[in-house]
Amino acid sequence: MANPPQTRTSNRLPDRDLGQHPPLLSSETPPRTRRRRPRRRLRTTTPHRHRHPRHRLATLILAGVLAMPATATARYYNPDAKPCRDLARIARSVGWPGHALADLRIVAGRESLCSNLAYNPRDPHGGSYCAMQINGSNRGYLIRERIIRADMEELRASPTKCLKAALALWKLYRWRPWAGASHA
Repeated sequence: MANPPQTRTSNRLPDRDLGQHPPLLSSETPPRTRRRRPRRRLRTTTPHRHRHPRHRLATLILAGVLAMPATATARYYNPDAKPCRDLARIARSVGWPGHALADLRIVAGRESLCSNLAYNPRDPHGGSYCAMQINGSNRGYLIRERIIRADMEELRASPTKCLKAALALWKLYRWRPWAGASHA
């Protein structure tokens, strides 16, 4: 006998890779082994911290702030600024009462920063026009009162017409047209 049979000296099974076990015969099936596949990692340029819910919330808030339109940002208005004072002077000459001029400057400052060229196309009925943001739904009334001839753009062209139209609405409704949706 050239090769004496090997005897196991421990309870450990022989290791096939180290040559301690005889090769498989063709009739034997190989032992079932679990094939390990390497874990696939997501290829991202951002670190993994963005997956935490706290970071997701911060990302959503930041994205919402960046996606806001420029017209939605809050702007400080000063009712004592020169454009608002000029608008109040024109309003006095048109016939606005003196006790309403302070409120007129506040409303015009809030609505348009006292700019007569202001136009908001997102408002219903064709948008809102001029420094007082008069809605297009008032077009028929303003034509009947002979403040404008046909087009609401006339209000943007003339601060006098804008303030005459605002005075006509103010006499009917006081400040309700300018109260906003939250006060309606």
